[in-house]
Amino acid sequence: MYFVTICFGHWRLFFIAGNNVMNYAQIYLRNICLLELQKMSVMYKNPHRKHWRSTH
Repeated sequence: MYFVTICFGHWRLFFIAGNNVMNYAQIYLRNICLLELQKMSVMYKNPHRKHWRSTH
């Protein structure tokens, strides 16, 4: 039973840490997506890179 209580305590800690990691991951991915969208919009508006779709 001692082992079970240790596992349960660690599981709770991992669960809390997991939620934090997921929150950070969502923020991180959102920032990356926003940066990519900004790059794409800049390339799209740039007249020197009209054929940017062919390079991707």
